[in-house]
This record gives sequence, C-alpha cells and structure tokens, in this order.
Amino acid sequence: MTNIININKFNSGTVKRMIQFIYKRDYNNSGGNNKDTTIWPTMADITLHYIYVNAIANYYNIPQLKELANIKI
Repeated sequence: MTNIININKFNSGTVKRMIQFIYKRDYNNSGGNNKDTTIWPTMADITLHYIYVNAIANYYNIPQLKELANIKI
C-alpha cells in the first residue's frame, strides 16, 4: 500500500543492474559494487556480478533478466 519495496537482501550494484534491465531490457556490469573503482575487477568479480543478478531475478521472478544473466555468465 505504500508503493515502497525494501530490498535488503541484495547489494546496491545488483539492484542497480535489475533496475537498468527493467527500463532498458539490458544492463551493464560496471559500478555500484562498493569497491575501490581504481582497481580492475577480476574475472571472478565480474562473474559474481552476473550470479548476483541471476539471484535477484530468481527472487523477484523476472525470467527475462535471469535468462540474460545466464547468457552473460
């Protein structure tokens, strides 16, 4: 009734990617990871971002986002 959704189970970068997908039907894997941006991410970091997106898509039942995350993995 308040039109507010509290998202406490996912980090801000993951939520940002989900919102990007909702508006653009795609998302990028940069920013919002709460890490020092001067350090280049490792392949493991990048893969984890995709896995987190897959998890939020599963949690909120957004099959198109889940499919895109799986493709990006």
